[in-house]
Order: sequence, then structure tokens, then C-alpha cells
Amino acid sequence: YSADWVIRIYQWTRTASVVSVQALADGCTRLHLRCPAIAQAIYAKKADGIAAFIYLQHPGISANPLEWHPFTVSGLEWSAGPDREMSSWQGQAAAVPAREGPPDGLTVHIKSMGAGSWSERLHKAALEKQGMTIRLEGPYGHMGINLAKYSHVLNISGGIGFTPCAGLLQLVLDPARRQACLPLLRSMRVV
Repeated sequence: YSADWVIRIYQWTRTASVVSVQALADGCTRLHLRCPAIAQAIYAKKADGIAAFIYLQHPGISANPLEWHPFTVSGLEWSAGPDREMSSWQGQAAAVPAREGPPDGLTVHIKSMGAGSWSERLHKAALEKQGMTIRLEGPYGHMGINLAKYSHVLNISGGIGFTPCAGLLQLVLDPARRQACLPLLRSMRVV
């Protein structure tokens, strides 16, 4: 128990570089964070890194220094440039450009949970284009099913609940990663 707290306190000192922040429609905020250690830890897990989550803390909007919030990582990022937004695919199959080396950042999508909530304060800060300092802890968890042993996958999700599935879609659209992580996969349906 004590060792866990020492590790967590050490992780709390990590500050991620905020590459970009966007206030999206319906109170959703997109954070693109540069944090090589966490991105590479998720990447190294291959398919087990899908649906990993991290804890975020924003000193400027948190009520106290122990106020941390868990969010699912919706994608990995490489220095060569951010991935294409999923909205630009318009339902068409598209391959993600080949990546060189491991990722050095990640993307998190956060839905506002209403007036006065931490997520609403984050969304307002994004709308006002305030400078952001974000602290990270993690990564933790993974998808509860071993997708590497299936040839066909049906992916059903909706709303902000799509974020765990976004990482899977990103992996599937990258031919090299798909072959390395999900060699049996022949088809994936997204509903």
C-alpha cells in the first residue's frame, strides 16, 4: 500500500505538454498531449493497450491537488503529425499513414458532465483558449477481451462511449500495427 502511494506521488509530478486543445460540439473537449512515457507504455502493450485509461489533473480548475479524473485514451499520436480526425473519414475505409518509431503523445476526448463539473470547467478553459497545464498518471487497464484471437470483430458504441473503440479503430487502420497486434483479424464492423 505504501509503495503504491510513493509511485503515485512520483507520477503526479509528471506534467504533459499540451500540444492542442479543442472545444468540440456538445461540450466535448479534445486534448492532444505530448507524454512519451505513457504513449510508449500503451503502444508496447499492442492490442492490450486498447481502452487504456489515464488520470488527469488540471491545477487551474481542480478544487484540490488530489482531484484526479480517469479518462480513456482515444488515440496515440506521433511527432510526424496528428492522426486524421475520424469525422474526415466520412464512413469510408481509409488507411492511416505508416508511422516511424513509437508514439510520443496521446489524445483524450472529455465530455462535459454539466454545470459546475470539472469537465465543464475544462471545456470552458478550452473555449477561452487558456494556457493549460495537465498532470498525468497511468496508464492503467485495457480492453477486457483478447482481440488477437478473433478473426471478426463487431464493435458497438455510442456517444462519448466511442473513445475506447477509437483506439481500436486507429490500430486496425494502420496496416503494420494491425498485422503485428491482430494477425487473425479479417473484418471489423463498427455500429
